[in-house]
Amino acid sequence: PILLHFDEPVELRGAVTELFVGGRRASSPKPAHASGDKRTVSAVPTVSHPGGYLFRWFFFGYDGHLMAGELKFTVDPAATPTPAPAEAGSPRTAAGRTSDGFAPSASALPTATTAAPGAGPEAFDAAGDLPTGFLPPTAASADSSAADVTAAPALSFRPGQTAGVETAVRLAGYVSLAVLVGGSFLLVGLWPQGATLARARRLLWLGLAGALGSTILTLGLKGASVKGLTAVSAFRPDVISLLFGTHFANVLLARAALLLVAVPMLAVLARRPERAVRSSTWQFTASVVGAGTVATHCLTGHAYAAGTGATLAALAHLTGATVWLGGLVMLAVVLLPRGRWDESRLVIPGFSALAEKAVAVMAVAGVVLFILLEPGW
Repeated sequence: PILLHFDEPVELRGAVTELFVGGRRASSPKPAHASGDKRTVSAVPTVSHPGGYLFRWFFFGYDGHLMAGELKFTVDPAATPTPAPAEAGSPRTAAGRTSDGFAPSASALPTATTAAPGAGPEAFDAAGDLPTGFLPPTAASADSSAADVTAAPALSFRPGQTAGVETAVRLAGYVSLAVLVGGSFLLVGLWPQGATLARARRLLWLGLAGALGSTILTLGLKGASVKGLTAVSAFRPDVISLLFGTHFANVLLARAALLLVAVPMLAVLARRPERAVRSSTWQFTASVVGAGTVATHCLTGHAYAAGTGATLAALAHLTGATVWLGGLVMLAVVLLPRGRWDESRLVIPGFSALAEKAVAVMAVAGVVLFILLEPGW
């Protein structure tokens, strides 16, 4: 079997595994979890004849990142089968991120004997968090030739083609959410009269549309990334639904559901603006929706994978950023252009005091995240 070891749990829903021989796709070995913590994945490729083989894999981590790699090896018909432990030839990397291994088959000939020298596994992480080559070369054995592997035609290795687009979409989605949540927070806490302005309500609608659209598009882009497709494919229903059932998809769908709850809330705000923002029911519902949507951004990524402490620090960091950034946008787009300096003198000092606290929370939580996730300069 081929064993892949990770330092975080791995999803198998939507996983893609491929076995190539002589440059042509031969089969798709079915992956399975080989450990209770879901950090070890096994696959048993069907090796039917001698030659050069390439095993390629695309997995989806619980932190929402695409992980991929490939392993080249040869099958020598003259080799003697040598059963070995499943972890043989799979040392950990210095970074401790992941490792891979190949254990010789216990069946009759042919038997895999070595990986191609100089053709060590390659790796790609769609978020750019794992360095290329983080998979260590598989240990070579005996004097078997790897000519069949090195002579095989080059195969395109293109997982995560949507990585750049996905980064931009996620950034736009977070800014939109900050406008929605932070802007609403400013109206409720400091400027209820601002809710009567059509421009303020349009800004909140724009934030809601951006946050909801980016959520759905991110799910499609992740599916396209796993399948090795371009960003255009992210709009296909089969691509959007590819990762349904994974932790990442569940978090995004929960965020979408919370954002849909905001639709009738903004409709109520349009009909009875100042009364709505002063209503305890509206304020409570808005608090639940706002806190829930911000929290979903902390339930994926490296902070979530690092544990509860890092997740809470990320939540504090993002909450401070949301209140600060959303309030700034509301002031810059709605309040200041009005030129009502008597109104500004009432709102801006209160926001300045709030922003001071928000930035302080961001700074403290940022230091905590720095220590928990990447200690060192």
